[in-house]
This record gives sequence, structure tokens and C-alpha cells, in this order.
Amino acid sequence: MPRRRLVGVLCLIVALAAGCSTPPWREANPGTPSSTATSPASAGGSVSPGSSISPTGPAPSGGSASPGSSASPGSSGSPGTAAGTAAPTTEPATNDLANGSTRRTVRAGSITITISYWSTLDIGQWTPEANKPLTMSLSASLPGGTKQGIFLTKVTVTPTVSRPDQSLPGPEPIADQASVTPGYQIVKPNSYQQVFTIPAVDPAATSLSLSITYEMLLQTTPTSKEYAKQTASDTLVIALA
Repeated sequence: MPRRRLVGVLCLIVALAAGCSTPPWREANPGTPSSTATSPASAGGSVSPGSSISPTGPAPSGGSASPGSSASPGSSGSPGTAAGTAAPTTEPATNDLANGSTRRTVRAGSITITISYWSTLDIGQWTPEANKPLTMSLSASLPGGTKQGIFLTKVTVTPTVSRPDQSLPGPEPIADQASVTPGYQIVKPNSYQQVFTIPAVDPAATSLSLSITYEMLLQTTPTSKEYAKQTASDTLVIALA
């Protein structure tokens, strides 16, 4: 081959080699996507910037709210629930003489005693500073109309003074001792009546409790000179004005 023609062929081969791209049989098929295997991140592995990991387990109970969120008004434990709590009510003070008088029946063994209590001083004037007269009238009976004598030997009235939050000092007990022997006959139609005056008490007092004890002698037979002692008790609670 002539030299000039050989040089021309070589130049053509070099030019073709320089301008060619990847051979067609080496190009990947554009319609077949390449697959990439993924594996869980190992402990301590880093996350690329901008990526996030969604939680895979159940959300813990009692989790904190996201920033900026607030509990709705009226939710449990929030201030202001006390507004729905009812205010405590105050019970009215006990007053056994609220109607001016009262009638009681008490027993001691086989003896039944019927007692009436009242005051000549209006109950609205039963103040701590006032002298407070209490009148009592009583009579006794036995079942079946038995005729033994019943004799009242002593009556004792013990005042107890208080206010809602504490007890207060009270006056000494007041007693009426029978001046006859064996005592005052109280079998119906006989009766006993006496006035016991409660003196002034602590000005802070709001309530007065009177514990009353009745001591008696019961004749063992209608003609006997022997007696059995019996004791009965009663209590009055009076509110002070």
C-alpha cells in the first residue's frame, strides 16, 4: 500500500477511536432499574443530614405534648376544678328546749319516770352571761300498778359548756338532796318539782349540755322497811343565744 494511503487510514482509525462513546452493548438497559439492598442501621450508626427516622414501637403512655401544645381547659387536675366542689353545710345547733319545753321518759330497773322540763326564761334569752332557770317536774310508776313506795333521794345537774371547736370550763354540779327520810315520795299521784338555776358561763360558749342524775330508793314490798337503790339519768342539750 502506498505510504500516503497508509497514513490516511491510520489517521482515520485514530479519529474514530477518539470520538466514540461507550459501546452500545455496554450501556445499561434504561428500562430496567437497578436494585439496591438496604439493611437496618447498626447501633451507633449515623443518619445522613435531613433524613428522619420514624418510631417503630408503640408510643409510651403519658408522653409529653409537642412544643406549643396546651391542655384543654377543665381537664383533670387543672386549676379551677375546685369551683365545682360543693361548699360544706353547717348543721343547726341541737336545742332540746327549742319549743319552750320537752317531755321525757326514763327507766331505772322496773321504775318508769316521766319528766317534764321547761324554763320561765324565754329560750332566746339563754345567753352565756344570764342566769338560766330550768324547771323539772316528775313522777314514777311500777308495772302492773304495784304499790311499793318510790322515794327520790337526790337530783344532780352537771353542766357541760362548749363551743364548736372545743370544750370550755363549766360551773360546778348543782344538787338537791332530800331533806326527809327515806326521800321524796314520787309514786303517782305524788310528784317532785324543782328549779335548777344554771349560772353564767364562758362568754364564748354556744352550747350547754345538762347531765341529770336521779337517785331513788325502791321499797322491796309495800310494807317493808328495806329499800333497793335505783339510779336513772337523762341529758338535755340547749343552744345558747
